[in-house]
Amino acid sequence: MRESVKQTVCFFMLFVATACGSAEEGSNKRAEAFDQIWSHLDENFYEEEFRGHDWNALGDRYRPLALAAPTDEEFYGEINAMLFELGVSHIAVLPDDHPEWIGAPSAFFAGEVGLDIRIIDDQIVVVHRDSSLGGTAPALKTGTIITRLNGKSMVDFLTEVREPPSPALPELMQVTERAARELFTDPGSEVEVSYLDIDGEENEVTLTAFERAPPEVLLEGVPPVYVDFGSCVIEGNIGYIHFNSFHLTLLEKILAAIEHHNGRPGLIIDLRGNIGGDFNVRRAIAEQLIQERSVVWRYNGRRGLDEIILTPADNAYEGDVVFLVDELSASSAEELSGAMQALGRATVVGTRTAGLVLVADVHRLDIGASLIYPVAETSFVNGYVPEGKGIIPDVEVPWDRSSLREGRDKQLEAALGVLGVAPSRGCSADAGD
Repeated sequence: MRESVKQTVCFFMLFVATACGSAEEGSNKRAEAFDQIWSHLDENFYEEEFRGHDWNALGDRYRPLALAAPTDEEFYGEINAMLFELGVSHIAVLPDDHPEWIGAPSAFFAGEVGLDIRIIDDQIVVVHRDSSLGGTAPALKTGTIITRLNGKSMVDFLTEVREPPSPALPELMQVTERAARELFTDPGSEVEVSYLDIDGEENEVTLTAFERAPPEVLLEGVPPVYVDFGSCVIEGNIGYIHFNSFHLTLLEKILAAIEHHNGRPGLIIDLRGNIGGDFNVRRAIAEQLIQERSVVWRYNGRRGLDEIILTPADNAYEGDVVFLVDELSASSAEELSGAMQALGRATVVGTRTAGLVLVADVHRLDIGASLIYPVAETSFVNGYVPEGKGIIPDVEVPWDRSSLREGRDKQLEAALGVLGVAPSRGCSADAGD
């Protein structure tokens, strides 16, 4: 297998206004950088026909615009505008001095206030409250509607993500991640949260971001990732695992948890909000789940088709498997859940995923930036190509604010229902978790 198909990472490019230096100096470096990017993609983009776009014409149109840009930020903005015209995921130029452009703040930002959100019925809603909040802002429970974050409303976030250049990401994902960037920020930063209480009255509280555990390096040229993992047993002897990225640092824990749950009748793997990650991690997990030697993925690139054939691990899990996914599940999270669904090995529950399912590579640029670009398109054994379409759940269950307000997770309840288990209000750890 080519080395390039061994890494798949999902990137959320959310461009923000930040003052940059003058572009009067280094014009030659800019020209060299633009030509380096254009030429590298000309030779390595996964489709020789560039999805029907005239790559030469795009280069001719955007080169003078990029070189004439008054700031470094606008220079990179013009390049990304050109890349985004291709209408695919996993493509952008990420400057070293703008790590915030990668988005996905829950994975890439050093501080948080202990709240996780989703957009439900066009409103920002709390879906998880971290125990670290303790008695702070007790009214901010799951299901609470947030009206403003640092003075910005849902309308403000929508306006921001609609400003060009705009990547080929679902708008719902972009708005959610843009709002979440107010909650995942620098440690010590204050976050003003306006919300509706149980009586519908608007209140405001100021939360202080606390520092998270040290991050882990995922790929050279990509900011380090803040990883999260948990495993427990749900009433009814159902195993439950969740993790926020397919990071090599988590692989040992994930495999140990799957092995520990072997023997239980059902296993729920929660990939809601999972940003994706490394090919080797999803491959190892797939080997723990499949029951026979199988073609799991097909990667189609300019240099041909790669079929990924996997053999079950010696201690492969034998029970029923359910994946929980949502609109923020992306990349490797889609590749794993979709492949197991296509093989008939797992049931997928939740909402349609992001549809960001191309194999990416990272190319370092001399100018001090990284070019992220797709080298292959993923398909499953049933022929389904998830890029731009996402994984469609077998059991579609949207986020439900009223259930969240009651402390219930309707999607998890549906997953338990698939496994023939009555709704449960939580997990209990045991000696092996």
